[in-house]
Amino acid sequence: MPKNITQYELLISCPGDVKEELQAINRCVDRFNEMYSKALSINILTRHWSKSSYSQSGDKPQNILNEQFVNDCDAAVAIFWTRFGTPTDQYGSGTEEEICKMLDSGKQVFMYFSDAPISPSIMQSDQYKKVCDFKNKYKDKGLYFTYNSVDNFENLFFAHLSKHFLSIEKVAEIRNERVPVLKVQSIDESCKLNDQLIVNQFIPCHKSVKDFVTEVENNISTINSLHFSRVDSSNKNMLILGSKVEIDQTEKEVLEIFAETNKIDLSNDFFDLGNLRNSVIPSSLGGKGIEGTPQEEEKYILISNTIKLIYNYMLWSEVENALSGLSCIKMALTNAGTTYDEDVEISLTIPNEYYVELSDVFQFNNSVMGYLLNDCEISTLFGIKSTAEYSDYESSSKTHPPIIHSPNLPFINSEPDYNDDFFAEINDTFYYDVFEKGNDKVIKIKFDYIKQHTSTAFPSIIFVKEGLKSIAYRISSKHNPEIVEGIIRTANE
Repeated sequence: MPKNITQYELLISCPGDVKEELQAINRCVDRFNEMYSKALSINILTRHWSKSSYSQSGDKPQNILNEQFVNDCDAAVAIFWTRFGTPTDQYGSGTEEEICKMLDSGKQVFMYFSDAPISPSIMQSDQYKKVCDFKNKYKDKGLYFTYNSVDNFENLFFAHLSKHFLSIEKVAEIRNERVPVLKVQSIDESCKLNDQLIVNQFIPCHKSVKDFVTEVENNISTINSLHFSRVDSSNKNMLILGSKVEIDQTEKEVLEIFAETNKIDLSNDFFDLGNLRNSVIPSSLGGKGIEGTPQEEEKYILISNTIKLIYNYMLWSEVENALSGLSCIKMALTNAGTTYDEDVEISLTIPNEYYVELSDVFQFNNSVMGYLLNDCEISTLFGIKSTAEYSDYESSSKTHPPIIHSPNLPFINSEPDYNDDFFAEINDTFYYDVFEKGNDKVIKIKFDYIKQHTSTAFPSIIFVKEGLKSIAYRISSKHNPEIVEGIIRTANE
């Protein structure tokens, strides 16, 4: 699992005569990271021109360094011994410019002056005088420390580094910067997140009864335009064909009743398929089941598809009738914090009088259950798809064990029993635990993981009754020691 680390960048600024102290600084930083990075999730990264700069033209060298990494550093350590450094446009040296810029920005600067013995061969009086003048400039401000050996410097610097980054204020700042901030939000009809509770009319993600009628009407219009002239059945080509194709009488009646009910005209030769025949050539040898002209085959396929559409229309009508007038809520978990969270458990409390049991919604006969299983996507009908504002539930949860449906084997004079498979699919879509608590229903849902600054939808809608004004929620999680409690209310509450 990825970890969120707050990283601080430490600028190392010193003239070229300071060498051993550079290694001491790196040892201190490594030691600090080893001791505190895992416990506090903070890390210090050193920046020095020798490893953090790259070749770039178009400006003065120091300005380029400032843009490349100096300006982004959170703190600096500056060390002087015998040299002050090369002057820049506005300062006596690059080190001075870096120190002044950090101090002007209100950032921490650890400043040290070495009192180690100086070999006359490396002494440059003008450079050393600049060091002394700079030291005197800050003499009464308590901004620097002196040392006389590398070991002495290393002990001093590690103590100062730890004191700064482990101060009560700094640790509190780090922890406050890195916390998940969880809340429950509602999703409105336009798929926007909302801090107010939105009770929506349930509209399944499926074509409506009207859509079925329109599709059947368009098919019938096309079929009405297909007419065939009579062909002599003694034609020798007919000898290689099988029996003439006819539409089943029951299916004819179904289509005629549908057309009459919806006031759709059928042509006089609507069911005439010309000389369309059943093929006597097996499909393994290239046969296609029926043999006729392209128009004859087209008409047969259109009629067959139209009859199937009508059967589906009849089945979906029952679903639409059962679901019409139902209300629902769509909810989402939002993490407005700066770090991820895990093992999130949410409890929603809904008064019994406004909660709709799934068993009261899904009272379908076997044929309708089979249609919903085989011709519809139940998770699409009742689930909540991801949008630009929030992701779907599956994206932040471990994959649920797949529901393995029983194979739809042919039954003699019967259809398969879909009951068990159907409700297994319903339970996998409405992925909640529901408990009684006095006069309330407590709905529990778990999220394995949620990133910072993201929102994740609940696995599906929740059916409720009109009049629901508010829902209380409670959130517990792995990385937040506090239980989050809140109430989401409608605009009128």
